[in-house]
Amino acid sequence: MNEPIILSPSDSHMDAELTYLPFG
Repeated sequence: MNEPIILSPSDSHMDAELTYLPFG
């Protein structure tokens, strides 16, 4: 299980949410 890749929180809420999904 890899750690979820989190981009800049103030970059884009939508983008952050999509990238916030944990890769399993």
